[in-house]
Amino acid sequence: MTLRVIGTGLVLGILVAGCATPPQQTTAGAVRRMVGKPIDYAIDALGYPTSDREIVGHRVVAWEVNEQVGTTAVYDEVLRTKITKNVVKKCKIEMEIGFDMRVIRGRNEGSEYDCSTYRVAMYKRINDRS
Repeated sequence: MTLRVIGTGLVLGILVAGCATPPQQTTAGAVRRMVGKPIDYAIDALGYPTSDREIVGHRVVAWEVNEQVGTTAVYDEVLRTKITKNVVKKCKIEMEIGFDMRVIRGRNEGSEYDCSTYRVAMYKRINDRS
């Protein structure tokens, strides 16, 4: 009887702990949380943008990384030999800015891995209470 009670308690404890885990932090989620904030808030998190342009009357600010971070050897079936392939890190965060200098909408391109630096910086700023 006590083993049954302990087992039931253990299962319930695991279920409750599973429900209590915070949601995974994604780059898209961080960008969505920037909407409505002043552009200075995003600049504090991400640094100076790599581009600032106007598209059809809409101001778009972007942060972009596109750099080679290493190489890897892969086997080429056609050449039947190993070749060296570049490993490139690509990420782009764009935010549209309204006339009041607040973020109207944002979007991101790139994998979670490639955008990890921007994602961490945005969540750090979002969670900063000062």
